[in-house]
Amino acid sequence: MSKSLKNNLSLRSLAGLGSSRRQARPRLARLTACSFLLTCLASTALSAPVNWTGASGNWNVATNWSSNPSFPAAADDVTISVAGLQTVTFTGTAPVTSATVNSITSDENLTISGGSLTVTNGFGNTAATTISGGALTLNGASTLASLTQSGGSLAGTGTVTVTGASTITFGDHRGTGTTILQGASTISSSGLRLDGGRTLRNESTLTWSGGGILFNNTFNGVSGGAGSGTINNIAGATFVASGDFATTINASNFGGADTGADALITNAGTFRKSGSSAGHTTTVDVAFNNTGTV
Repeated sequence: MSKSLKNNLSLRSLAGLGSSRRQARPRLARLTACSFLLTCLASTALSAPVNWTGASGNWNVATNWSSNPSFPAAADDVTISVAGLQTVTFTGTAPVTSATVNSITSDENLTISGGSLTVTNGFGNTAATTISGGALTLNGASTLASLTQSGGSLAGTGTVTVTGASTITFGDHRGTGTTILQGASTISSSGLRLDGGRTLRNESTLTWSGGGILFNNTFNGVSGGAGSGTINNIAGATFVASGDFATTINASNFGGADTGADALITNAGTFRKSGSSAGHTTTVDVAFNNTGTV
């Protein structure tokens, strides 16, 4: 075979190889685009609105949900709104010991008595919200018409605004979010605990009449995360230590880096003690920054 023929064959082979590679690229691009589309479609299909269809009852009963036999899942937007004023209770018992949903919109009473209910984005309830055990974790902007808490935890990274009354007899608020009290509020009985960098912001009148206010601790004694917490009594708001049993505001010291030294009260409003017998005092044993009236 002549040298020129060999060269021609080599050139043709290389040209053919280049052509084959150029043809393979569009196929790869089409496959990639198709895979991306399928992924998007699959993600979209996982998200769906889920409605409460029962009367008063438990979250862990599948027939109470439009998704029956499934329960609301992490991507779902949950609506709780039926005829009459009903009460939906999250007990944290099998088969749903914990649940995560994308959002909740409710005009029914919602009670958390155990387990863990987490809402990734918005939570809105125009009826009563009650926490007596377990944890309600709100990681998005949330609005509650009222809050009654006798135990358990209000947790999360979101801002939680209580537009009406808050009645707290025990429990904790934990996580880096903020609880805003816009209505007349009370802390009594066994008091309140703050941890995990939580901010409690009073914008109305908060009356504390019993139980300790304890920073750097939780209702069950486990860590609520880094940071002890802050109480912020804003300008125009009033914090009242009322009676003989509003005795101590302090912080737990667990040693090491978890000493509670960053616990803080900031007062730009009015902070006062009233209604106590002679000789009864209230001790504030955390940092107190005051630009208001004491």
